[in-house]
Amino acid sequence: MLKEIILVTIGGCIGFVSSFGTLMASSWLEKRGKLKVYSRFVYSKLRNILYYKGKRIAKMIQINKFVEEGKEVYYGNNGGYSFIADPRSIKRYECQFSIKKESFEGDSDFDEIKLRYFDECDNEKIFHLKFVKDCWNICSFKIDDDWNLLC
Repeated sequence: MLKEIILVTIGGCIGFVSSFGTLMASSWLEKRGKLKVYSRFVYSKLRNILYYKGKRIAKMIQINKFVEEGKEVYYGNNGGYSFIADPRSIKRYECQFSIKKESFEGDSDFDEIKLRYFDECDNEKIFHLKFVKDCWNICSFKIDDDWNLLC
């Protein structure tokens, strides 16, 4: 009888240790496995910033919509300037920005336009967009059909 109790106890211990070992091995493999995390990226607070000789001098205003001949034309993302970029996707938006010369304090010349946005972690990102020669000549910039690397 004592021999049977010892055998049952040893069997129980072996079962417990093997279950615990299987659990630990499974947990270790889950941590070591190839985990891929996908998410959408949200870009918000998109702005054009004006610079003169490398110094930030003003922010342009986003134009959400424009009424032309009784028809509303929306810019950005249907009037908004927050964008969601799905993984492995390319999207194109027509955006309009404006600034009035009267909104400047002091010298109103600028020679560079930079693009600023905040990423999904609310980190500010700024990239050179265009150098400008005649800054107060009213114009629309040609839409570039080529893709330009910003960062």
